[in-house]
Amino acid sequence: MFHMLEKMRNLQRRLISRTEEVVERKETVRREEEDIEMLERKLERIPGPELQEQLVVHEGHLRDRNDQLTAMNAELADYKRVIDEYQAEIRRLKKEKQEVMQKYYKQKKQSSQNEAASRGKSTAGGQKKVKAKLNPNMPRYTGGGFCLTST
Repeated sequence: MFHMLEKMRNLQRRLISRTEEVVERKETVRREEEDIEMLERKLERIPGPELQEQLVVHEGHLRDRNDQLTAMNAELADYKRVIDEYQAEIRRLKKEKQEVMQKYYKQKKQSSQNEAASRGKSTAGGQKKVKAKLNPNMPRYTGGGFCLTST
C-alpha cells in the first residue's frame, strides 16, 4: 500500500508539473498570438507596391510644383523690382513736374510784374487807356438797346 501511495504522489507531482508546463505553454502561445496580431497590424499599415508607385508619382508632381513655385517667386521678385523702378521714376517725374511748374509760375509772375511795370510807366493809373473810335454817322446804343441819337 505504501508503494501505491508513493506512486500516487509521484503521479500527482507529475500531473502538477505537467499542468504548470501546460499553463506556461498557454501563456507563451498567448504572448506569441499577441505578437502576431501586433505584427499583422503593423503589416497592414505598411503601404503596398501600388501605394509605393503612387507615392513616387506624387513626389514627382510635388517636385514639379516646387520648381514652378520657385520660378514664379523669381518672376514675382523681378516684377516687384520693375514696379519699384517705375514708382521711383514716377516720383522723380512728379518732382520734376513740380519744379517745372514752380519755375513756370515764377516766370509768369515775373513777366506779369514786368508788364505791369511797363504799363505803369505809360499810364499813371496803371491801366492802359483805350479810346473808342465812334463814327458820328452811326447810331449809338447803350445797355438797353435804346438809340441815343435822334433821327
